[in-house]
Amino acid sequence: MIDRFTPAAGNVLVEPGDALSRERITDSGLILPDLTPSQKASMGVVRRTGDESYPEGVQVVYSPYAGFSMKIADRTYVLMSGGEILGTFEGDNIDVDVR
Repeated sequence: MIDRFTPAAGNVLVEPGDALSRERITDSGLILPDLTPSQKASMGVVRRTGDESYPEGVQVVYSPYAGFSMKIADRTYVLMSGGEILGTFEGDNIDVDVR
């Protein structure tokens, strides 16, 4: 279904990453959610672009206030301007705690 959606020129469709969960697990197994107001950056993967500014599949960092959330075929994405992306990561197995 996502292959039928094309963002307008200059826009990017990002799938937010699950690895950015802010909850912490204690040694005893308790899950402690992060309830502080978030001004932290978020990470995700570019799934569709309106032009060639970002290749599909690249991991990006963006503001948590960037773009807007939308659902396509029961999956959540963030549609944003390419200018709202703060940076990119290359390679596999990236483990970054973005604060």
